[in-house]
Amino acid sequence: HVNAEMVRPGHAVAYGGFGSEERYARGQGKGIWAQEFVMPSEWRKREGQPEEPSHATSGRIWGYILEVLGV
Repeated sequence: HVNAEMVRPGHAVAYGGFGSEERYARGQGKGIWAQEFVMPSEWRKREGQPEEPSHATSGRIWGYILEVLGV
């Protein structure tokens, strides 16, 4: 899976079912975990930025459909 291949070497943060890959990367100090790293959600809170929208595919699809329908 592409997401796992990005998370395992520390090139991405795990969102969803890739916790073991992120734990491995953190434990090995790989990629973004090689130095102090602030999770994007924590950075947004600290900087007063809006929260990130949901990553749920079904929510995006329904949102698009409702937008197209003008609802």
